[in-house]
Order: sequence, then structure tokens, then C-alpha cells
Amino acid sequence: MKYHLENLYLIKGDENQHFGAIYSGMDWSNNQKVILKKVAKTNLKGIEAVYREFSFQLNTSFFPEIIDLIENENEILLLSKFKEGERLDTFWKSIKKKDQISTLKEIVTALGPLMGYLEKERIAHCDIKPSNILVQKKENHLELALIDFGLGMPHYFQGERKLRFPLGYAAPELILNHLDLVNQKTDVYAIGVMIWRLLSDKMPLHHPNPSIYTNLQLNLELPDNDNISKQLLQILNKASKKHNFRIPPNLMKVEDVKQNLENAINERSSFQILHADILELPERKRWFF
Repeated sequence: MKYHLENLYLIKGDENQHFGAIYSGMDWSNNQKVILKKVAKTNLKGIEAVYREFSFQLNTSFFPEIIDLIENENEILLLSKFKEGERLDTFWKSIKKKDQISTLKEIVTALGPLMGYLEKERIAHCDIKPSNILVQKKENHLELALIDFGLGMPHYFQGERKLRFPLGYAAPELILNHLDLVNQKTDVYAIGVMIWRLLSDKMPLHHPNPSIYTNLQLNLELPDNDNISKQLLQILNKASKKHNFRIPPNLMKVEDVKQNLENAINERSSFQILHADILELPERKRWFF
């Protein structure tokens, strides 16, 4: 099949970016809107991410449909169908404060079928964040889609990988490279952080020094915030449960680090529990005069 790639236009990144560049446009052979990820063969991490995303042939409306992987002498191109929707972080900015909890309930409910599919297929996305979730507002409900599976992996992954997980939404088992512990609760952790981020309009525990940021991410619970009730904060910290390493992990035995991580994962909420807890939140009262 021949693609008219000259009709695509750059929407993100550049040729020297860590994971390559992303283009959007039309395949005029069938009038289909497409997304193209383009990675130079010298970009080993970008190649790994593209091949990993291509390996997840997810046949459902919750994710973009992969069309083809095209390889030439200098680069690898991943072509997928364009997925309609507004990025969650952009969508959230339009939500009035009085409607945030009710909208949050809609969002978590809409995540249910998507997370259920991934659980059935035993796949962890490992990069859930507002910019990777697309929202479509239907007449009486929201529909969500999850994009960018370049960091995804099967549950309890056995093996090695070169890709590093960005700080912020990554669970401790990802940061410390215990990938054999990864399961759906790894994504639940990220959802907990994401909800905190949406309501507070900033990242929790952020620090400009990467070493300090890593230490905070590994050890501290999500902090108090004026925009987050005590009840909701408790729910989010249960979803994002982590072990408090009083001794730096690099000074501990590997098996002890793994056991502490596993204990925290076991205490972490499942998605079903997180969903039920969110639905029980009281909504902001509306006063009528």
C-alpha cells in the first residue's frame, strides 16, 4: 500500500527529538485522516518505542487503530488512524469548578471499559497522563480513548528494555526498573496522580533537581492541596500507594527493594475500587435563591 506522506504536517517534535516526530494529515489514497510517527534509525530508544507500540494490535474503539509499520533505509514510520477527541488537559480547563467532581465521576466511569479491556489483555500502558487521553463529549456521556503505547508492556514483563519512564506519573516499580511487578495497578497509580494534577493544576512533589524529584516521587504521598478534599486525597493516596524507603533503594538488597515495592502494590487500589470510591464523593452543593 502506498501512502501520500507528503501531505502530512508536523504537529509535535522534530527529527532530533528523543522519540522522533509526530505528523498529522490525510492519506489521499482513501481520504483517511492519519497520524504518522517518524523515527530515524539512529534513534534507538525511539525505534524501541515505535516497535513496542506496533506490537499492541488493540482491536477496539478505545485506542487508535494501527495501520502499518513502514521501514526504509534511514527511518521507521508508524502509521495509525487519526483518533477524534480533545486532550483531557485541554478539556478539563473548560470545566467550571462547581462541576469538577461530577465531571471527574464521568471521566473515571468512562475509563472503566478502557481499563477493563487492558486488564483482560494483560497490558499496562505505563504512560497514562492527561495528554495521552482523548475526550469526546456525547449527548449524555463522555467517551475516552488512550493513545501512545510506546512505553506499554505486558503485565509482569520479563526482560530488559532501554526506555526510561519519565518522572511525574510513573509508579515506583517503573522508576526502579522492577518491570516484573508491573500490572494494572501501575496504571491505577498514574490515574491517581493524574486526578491530583487536574484538580490542583500542577504536578505533585515536583522539584527542578532530578535526583531530589526522584526521591520525593519514591517516598512521599500526594500532598495536601486546597482544591482537593481530605476524602479525595485519601482515595488518591490509596490508589497511588507506595513504600517509604527510609534507606535509599540503591543501598538495599535487590530482593528487599522488590519485596517492599510488591507490598505497596498489593495495598494499592484496583481500578474498580478507585472508581467506586470516586463515585461516593459528595458533589459541590448548589444554592438557589
